[in-house]
Amino acid sequence: MTRMPMLTVLLVALAVVAAPRGAAQSLPPAFQADDALIALDGAIDWTAFGLMAVQDQGRYKSLESFARETMGMLTGRAALPGLSPCGSALEWAFNSAAYEQQRVVYLKDAVMRREFAIDLPKERRAQAERDGLFTPAELRSATVQNRIGELRAITRMASAVSRVLDAVQVAHFYPFMLQAIPAAEGAAEDAWHSPRAALWNLPPETVAELGVDRAALERLTRRNGPIPGLSSEDALAWARLAAAWNARDAAAVNAQLSVIAQRMPEIAGAGHYPPAAQLGAERVYYRMNKFASGWIVYLLAAIVGAVAMVTRWKSPAVVSVLLLLVALAWHATGIGLRWYILGRIPVANMFEATFAAAWMCVLGALLLAWVYRHAAMLVAAAVTGFFALILADFVMPASSTNLGTMMAILDDVMLRIHTTLIVLSYAMVFLAAVLGAMYLFGFYLLRAPAASVEAGVTIGVCGAVMWFVAPAVFTLAASSPVTAAEMQKFPGVAYAAAALAALLFSAIPSLRLFRAPRIACTFAVVFGAGSLTLAVLPYGYFVGWAKTAIYGGAAWTVATLIGAALLSILAARTAVLAPASGGSGGARVSLYDRPIMAGALPGDEHGAARLPRWLHELDWCHLIVLNIIFVALFVGTILGAIWADYSWGRPWGWDPKEVFAMNTWIVYAAIIHVRFVVRDRGLWTAWLSLVGCAVMAFNWYVVNTHIVGLHSYA
Repeated sequence: MTRMPMLTVLLVALAVVAAPRGAAQSLPPAFQADDALIALDGAIDWTAFGLMAVQDQGRYKSLESFARETMGMLTGRAALPGLSPCGSALEWAFNSAAYEQQRVVYLKDAVMRREFAIDLPKERRAQAERDGLFTPAELRSATVQNRIGELRAITRMASAVSRVLDAVQVAHFYPFMLQAIPAAEGAAEDAWHSPRAALWNLPPETVAELGVDRAALERLTRRNGPIPGLSSEDALAWARLAAAWNARDAAAVNAQLSVIAQRMPEIAGAGHYPPAAQLGAERVYYRMNKFASGWIVYLLAAIVGAVAMVTRWKSPAVVSVLLLLVALAWHATGIGLRWYILGRIPVANMFEATFAAAWMCVLGALLLAWVYRHAAMLVAAAVTGFFALILADFVMPASSTNLGTMMAILDDVMLRIHTTLIVLSYAMVFLAAVLGAMYLFGFYLLRAPAASVEAGVTIGVCGAVMWFVAPAVFTLAASSPVTAAEMQKFPGVAYAAAALAALLFSAIPSLRLFRAPRIACTFAVVFGAGSLTLAVLPYGYFVGWAKTAIYGGAAWTVATLIGAALLSILAARTAVLAPASGGSGGARVSLYDRPIMAGALPGDEHGAARLPRWLHELDWCHLIVLNIIFVALFVGTILGAIWADYSWGRPWGWDPKEVFAMNTWIVYAAIIHVRFVVRDRGLWTAWLSLVGCAVMAFNWYVVNTHIVGLHSYA
């Protein structure tokens, strides 16, 4: 009863180790699960067995979570095509050698696709660049491995290469990654073992019958002795599971999984096996898409809140508040589950910081809306939550959103306080930028609607031109490894773009002499920013700026046209647009009308006759948030310096992150104080708030991911 299972396991192991390493077929087929495998997968009770624990990257997780994460690294999805996540994990652990020549490994980055397809036949290269699918054998080639080593030395390629390395690891070493056999002795953090390692614990007569010597066992299992505390019967259960799986015997697979699911917690040391409740919470967390889908509710809240702000009707405001509460509850459930599963505050990486900071910011804005009774806060809160969850759901790579351990350098109480306060401040920065954009939209809608439409169209056209220009200034030519490393600018483009940016920005004052000064200035600003992006940043940022200009310009134009039409209708029927200085039912705006947090700074009361009261109120809401940002950024930066002093031995070291964090605070100090010296204070504040948000975004993303420093782990 033991010989055939052992032969099956050993043959599979040998097949993986001795897999062919030559060139792949010219057009290998895509992965396709056979009918027997699909039927087997559907017959297994993964509801129960998916909660078996696996040790991975320093923590315990359920088999289902492990499968979702690793299959995401391999295929870009939570499972192999046609299979469940758990079924995919067992198939790849026990039978991956069968798919060496099938296109299953997905590379997301176009640059990486081109890099690793260079030496493939022409038709195969075009196919790989188009769909991003490679065979494990292709990625096993010496050429690819050497190229990975070369690309790892390029800082700007680090993230893309890291994703490739994850995929390669899953493709080639999965049997060793599935560490589902607990350590029976030692500490809770001791390494667990893979089913492959259980070959050492098979009955001696079985090993003797197979004729496997010690050297072969060491090569196959990557260890030099039996697993402590694992009986021969337990080892046989894993071997029989592998044999039954490859035989597509559903009844035998269920039987062996039942034995294994019962025995593994018993093998683990006392308190070393994660509780079922925690594993179940992890399953719910992943099945609910990490609770990032709450952006839909935030979007609805923003739309209804905008109606409440424009009409001042009570019912839409109440509905918007209710929608925000629902979205906050959904959002908080995701944060709470992640906190419970990991056992720590979830602010250790980009995804966690974005998710948690957005929730705190939305809650704070909702409280401000309740205190000051203004729907603008509701709209800004909803838009902030919407964009944060959109980033989490669609933009951030799946590997960066998975549950993971906290880096040792972050495991400090003071640093957690500093990090939480800083990320909350940055979320408030975005909230303020939303309020600033709303003020600008309202200001120009009232003062110059035609010019506002003109500007929106101009911005969109500028974006379209940049989109059209992008292929002409970048190259994908694979004539040499250097130009193929990424989408490179043609020689001289960076210098020409920098010169063009300087020329455009310096020429802005003289552009007022043109017959259409607004169009000329708008072109200069948008093209100047785009040229600056082109000069210093890679292809993705330039194209991203072009897309932002296209979509932003189109949205601004359409919204202005709709707003102008609605306001003309309201002006004829109500007194919504009555000047705040009196007449038509309007009340004069005074210093004492402002909320206390905005009252300490000068406003636009001198221009009450030119601006409606609701625009003043929007400016006050903006000022309240800016005051909070100014204080929170200052305190957060000081706490970071205190932590750095006793952690690194100095409070300040001119690290890139420290420098740009200080730059962000300086921008907001300038925003608050510039109101004392300018005439259109609300207008200047709104524009500078957008500048501050851009500085924050640069610090948040570019400094964290593209500039090497002590904070590169962030």
